[in-house]
Amino acid sequence: MRRATSSGVGTDRGNQTMTASGNRSPVPWERPLIRTLVLVSTVMLSWATLTVGAASGEVELAEGDLATRPYVAQRNSEVVDQEATRSLREAAAERIDGVTSRNERIEQQVSDDLSDLFAAVRRGVVGPQPEWVETLSLPPTSTTTTTVPPPSTTTTTTTTTIPSTAATVAPAATTDPASQAEPGEDSSPGEDAGGPAVGAEDPTGETTSTTLATTTTTSAVTTTTTTLPPPATVTLVGRIFLDFNADSFITEFGDYPEVGVDLVTVRALAPSGEGRDTQTQANGDFRLEVTEGVWDVIVDSSDPDLPSDFTVFLPRRIQQVVCLGTGAECAVSPIPFTPLTRPATLQVPELLRSYPQLDESSVATLVKVATEDVIRQALGEPPGLVEIEQAALTLTAESFAEEIKSEELLSAQSRILSDPPVVFIGDVRDPAAGEAASDVAASFLRPNSLLDSAATEQLRQGARDAQGEVTVSYRSGQPIISEGEPLTRLIIDAIDQTGAATGRPVREAGVLVVLGAVMAVLALYISRYRADLWDRVHLLSLLGLLTVLAAGAVRFVTFVGDVFGYEVGVYVMPAVAFGYFTAVLLDSRAGILMSVILVVVTAVGTRDPGATIYALLATLAPVGFVSAASSRRAFRNSVAVSAAALAVIAAATAWIFHTSLTQSPTGTMLQAAVLAFASSLLAALVALAAMSFFESIFDVTTTLRLLDLTDRNHAALQLLQEKAFGTFNHSLMVGTLAGAAATAIGANNLLARAAAYYHDLGKTENPSFFIENQFGMVNPHDRMSPEESAEMIRSHVTDGMNLAARHRIPSSVAAGIITHHGTGVMRYFYDKAIGLYGEENVDVDDYRHVGQKPRSKEMAILMLADAVEGACRAAFQATPGQGAPSEPTQQAIAAVTDGIIREKMSDLQLNEASVTFADIQAIRNAFIEAMAGHYHQRIQYPNFP
Repeated sequence: MRRATSSGVGTDRGNQTMTASGNRSPVPWERPLIRTLVLVSTVMLSWATLTVGAASGEVELAEGDLATRPYVAQRNSEVVDQEATRSLREAAAERIDGVTSRNERIEQQVSDDLSDLFAAVRRGVVGPQPEWVETLSLPPTSTTTTTVPPPSTTTTTTTTTIPSTAATVAPAATTDPASQAEPGEDSSPGEDAGGPAVGAEDPTGETTSTTLATTTTTSAVTTTTTTLPPPATVTLVGRIFLDFNADSFITEFGDYPEVGVDLVTVRALAPSGEGRDTQTQANGDFRLEVTEGVWDVIVDSSDPDLPSDFTVFLPRRIQQVVCLGTGAECAVSPIPFTPLTRPATLQVPELLRSYPQLDESSVATLVKVATEDVIRQALGEPPGLVEIEQAALTLTAESFAEEIKSEELLSAQSRILSDPPVVFIGDVRDPAAGEAASDVAASFLRPNSLLDSAATEQLRQGARDAQGEVTVSYRSGQPIISEGEPLTRLIIDAIDQTGAATGRPVREAGVLVVLGAVMAVLALYISRYRADLWDRVHLLSLLGLLTVLAAGAVRFVTFVGDVFGYEVGVYVMPAVAFGYFTAVLLDSRAGILMSVILVVVTAVGTRDPGATIYALLATLAPVGFVSAASSRRAFRNSVAVSAAALAVIAAATAWIFHTSLTQSPTGTMLQAAVLAFASSLLAALVALAAMSFFESIFDVTTTLRLLDLTDRNHAALQLLQEKAFGTFNHSLMVGTLAGAAATAIGANNLLARAAAYYHDLGKTENPSFFIENQFGMVNPHDRMSPEESAEMIRSHVTDGMNLAARHRIPSSVAAGIITHHGTGVMRYFYDKAIGLYGEENVDVDDYRHVGQKPRSKEMAILMLADAVEGACRAAFQATPGQGAPSEPTQQAIAAVTDGIIREKMSDLQLNEASVTFADIQAIRNAFIEAMAGHYHQRIQYPNFP
C-alpha cells in the first residue's frame, strides 16, 4: 500500500526546527565562536577606548599643574631643554638680515606712471577747435579808385504809354559812368559797374531814393545797348601770422611778425564759383591775382603746413573782399593764428583730482610750461616739459639704483625733495621746474628692493640648525621635582626620559590584562548561572556594547577633569544610565554585573578610589526601581529618586576622597552634589529616550514595548481582526488564559498575553481553512486529503513568522508563533489518514507541526492555553451535525484541561521549558478558574428567546 506523504513534506518533518526569527537553528559550533568574538571584541574596544588618545607624557602630567608627588630620576639621562633651545635658535635666526632683490617690474611701473602723468598734462593743455560762422556778410572795406574807359553805345527809340502813378524808383540802370557823375569825377567808392541799388547803403552810409511824378502819356523810350570791355585784373594781398597774445593785431608785444606761416594754401572764391589758390611766403605774406569783383578769401585749415594746436582767431574763416579797378591791389585783413590752449584754472584742478599726491604748485608749474610749449613748438624751439619729465625720470632712476627698501622710502623721498635738479627751459634755468621735477619723482617713488621670503627663511633655518641643543644632565637618584611645585616642559621630559614615573606602555598592558581577566570571570559566571544570557548571543552582545560605552564614559570623565578640575569632574560620570540599560533591557541581576564591570573600568581608567566607589553606587542606584516590567510611572519616579540619591552619594564621596584636611569640604561637596544630580538626571533621561533604539537593535522586549504590542490598534492586530475575526476572538481568549496563568506562577504576564495575541497571525493568509473562521460555509478540508490539510494547517506557522518580521514584532513575542504548537501532532488529520490508509501506512511525523518546543514559562503557558481554549470550545460549543455540546461545568472544564496537560507532557512538549510540577498545577488551576468564568451561567428568561 502507498505511504501517505505530501508534496514538499519529508518524512523527517518532526526533526526540522525554526528559530523565533524565522531562520534555521545554528549549528553547534557557531554559538561558541560568536560568543568568543563578542568577548574578545569587548575587551579590545574597551582597552582602546581607555588608552588610545590619552595624554602623552608620563603619568598624564601637564605644564602648569602642580606635582602630586616628588619625582626622582631612575637612570642617567641628558634631557633637552626645549624652551631654552627654541629661544637660542630663534635669537640666531633673528640675527640674519632679510634677503632682498631688486624688482625691475616696479621700476618699470614707476616709469610708466610718470609717462602717464606728463601725457595727461599735455592732453589737458589744448582745447577743442572753435565753431566757425560760415555766413558771407560783407564787412566794411575801402575801395580803390580806378579810371574806366567809356564804352561804345547804340541807341534805339520806342514809344510806350505809361499810366499816371506816383512811385519810388531807382535810377535807370546804365553802364554810362557819365550819367552817375560829373565829367572829370571818379566813380563813387563801393559801387559796382551797374551803380547802387535802390535803398542800398553807399560807402558813406547814406541811402538815396528818387520819387517820380508820372501821368498817363505816350512817350518815346530810348533803349541803350552797351558793349563792356574784358574784366580788369586785380591783386589780393594779405598775411597769415602767429598771434601769440590773441589780440588779432601784430604788435611788438606777444607776437612774432617776422615769424610767418609759409606754404599755407589760401583760396579765393567768386560768386560764380570760380576759385583761385596761392601759398604763403616764408614770412606768411600772400598775393593772389584775380579779376575784379567780389571774392571770398579762405584759409585751408587742413593744410599740413599750418602749426599744430593753433587756430584762426576770427569768428569765421571766410573774408569777403570787393576789389575793382585794373591793376588794383586790395588788402585782405591779416589772418591771425592763435594757440588752442585752455586756462590754467581748469587744467590744475583736473590734474589734482587724478594725482592728489602732487603739490599744487608743482602741478601749476607743469601746466604753465606745457602751455608755453605750444608756442615753443610753433617757433621751432625745444619743449620745456620734456626737460622736467627727463629730470624726474633721472631722479627715480638714480634712487632705484641705490635699491630702496620699504623702511628707506621716506628717507629717499626726503633726499629728492631737499636737492631739486637743475632744469633749463630753453636757455634759462627755471627753479620752479626743478622743484616740480623733485615733487613728481618723490611722489611716484616706490620701494624696489623687496624681501625674498624663501631665501630669508632658508638662511634663518640654517642659523637655527647650526645652533646646538641645550641639555640638562640628570643622574640616577637625583631629585627632579618636589610635591606641589609647578611642572614645566623640562621637568615633564625629565620625568619621562629618566623613568621617574611608571611607563605608559606598562600601564597600557596592565589595563589590557585587567580587562581580559574581568571579562573571563564574567563569561564563566554567565555561562554557569545565566544560561538565558549565554544562549542568547544578541543579549551578550548588548552587554559587551554597554561595557565599551562604559569605558567611553570613563574617558569622558578624565577629559572633564582636565578641563574643570579633577576633584569634581568625576561626578559627571553617567553611570546611572548603565544601570537603567541593564535593568530594563536585561534584568536586575544583569544590572549588578554591569556595576562590577563599571567599577573595574573606572578603577583602571582613573585610579581614583572615590570615582570607583561613586561609579559602583551610581550604577546600582536605579536597579532597585526599574525592570523590564516597569511602567512609565515607575520610570519617571526612578529618575527623580536616583538623581537625588546620587547627589547625596557624590557629596559624601567628595568629602572623603576629594578634599584635604586643610581646606573646607563644603564647596567641593556642593559642587559634587550639583554635578552628580544634574548629570544623573540628564543621563537617565537620555537612557530612557535611547531605550527604544536598543530594543530594536538588540531585539529586546520591555514593558513599554509590550504595552504597544497589546494595544488593539496595532497594525498586526487590526489585520487579524479584519481578515480572521474568529481567530482574533480566539487569540483574545487565549491571551486571557495565558495572562492569568503567568500571574499565578510569577512569569511575565504581559509577554504571555502579547504572545497569545499574535500566535495565530499566520491564519490571516488563508483564514477560511481554519474552523473558527468558517461562518456558515463548507469546510474546505472535507474535499482535501489528510496530508494536504496537514500542510495547509502547518503553513500558518511559517506565514505567521513572515508577517511578524514584516510588522517588526520582537522575537520574544514572535516565539509564541513558532512554539504554540511545538512539534505536536495534528491529531485530527493524523487519525483521518489512519482511517483512510491504515496505521501501518501513515508516518506520524508527516502530521507534526513545524516549530520549536517552548523554552520559557510564558511560551509553555501559551501552548497549554491555546490547546485548552480550543478543546473547551470544541467540547462546550454546539457544532452542526455533532449533537448537543457538554455542559461547561467546572468538573468538565477540569477534565478537558487535565487531558490537554497530560497529552503535552506525554508528547514531551514541555521538557525544554523551565516549568516545575508546581507551576503546572498553578497553571491548571488558573485555566479552570478563567474558563469557568468564561462559561458562566445565565438566568433563563421566560419565553426567551
